[in-house]
Amino acid sequence: MVENRVQSMLKLLDEYGYTLADLSELFDTISQCNGELKCTIPEKNTEQQFDKQKTSAEEESKIKLKIRITEILLELGFKESMNGFNCTRDAIMMSYYNPEYLKHVTTKIYVNLGDIYKKSNYAVERAIRHSIEVAWDCGNVDIYEKYFGYSVNVNRGKPSNGQFITTIVDYLKLHS
Repeated sequence: MVENRVQSMLKLLDEYGYTLADLSELFDTISQCNGELKCTIPEKNTEQQFDKQKTSAEEESKIKLKIRITEILLELGFKESMNGFNCTRDAIMMSYYNPEYLKHVTTKIYVNLGDIYKKSNYAVERAIRHSIEVAWDCGNVDIYEKYFGYSVNVNRGKPSNGQFITTIVDYLKLHS
């Protein structure tokens, strides 16, 4: 019970941008007040609090997007165990936040992912292509129609890496 209260208190301190040192300072200030109501409690820098809240909101938004992309890829038949799964997910995330990347898949996305995963641009392209192929061959056509509309034609084959990434990014932006 006490541990839960302490954890809750530490979480609140963190959320509002305070540290244990700030809490110690607050207790010292309160003890120096000796019950006087005129005592002032030092306030934390509100700009710093705002920046921290803004950062955590941005991080939370990115985490939610990553989860949503993961759900979509799994629904489409991607296998998490494949190298291309993470590359595809990260390519979609990069393109979601930087739409100009969609115009330069080979020079922007593959290069950045290659740096992240310590692979060549070609290895990244091949990993994404292979994941799309496997998912396309094993996936449900009805699910593909949900995301790709009538552009899906089983006889035409799978979309290119760029087409796939663009379609998922467009879907996410339209349905978010």
